[in-house]
Amino acid sequence: MPEDKNKNYINSYQDERLSNIEKHIEVINGELKEVKTDLNWVKKFLWLVIGASVSALIVGLFNLLLK
Repeated sequence: MPEDKNKNYINSYQDERLSNIEKHIEVINGELKEVKTDLNWVKKFLWLVIGASVSALIVGLFNLLLK
């Protein structure tokens, strides 16, 4: 009988740990979804790069025209 109580204790302890791990996984998945959908910084970065490239092309054309 003591072995049966020990197995039940171990099983309940493992079940508790698994439920805690599942809760943490849900939190992590929620945060990852938020990061995946929050891509405004990529748009801003691309607009910055595009703006810098276009302005460099315009300045280059002006330099060619003025020479």
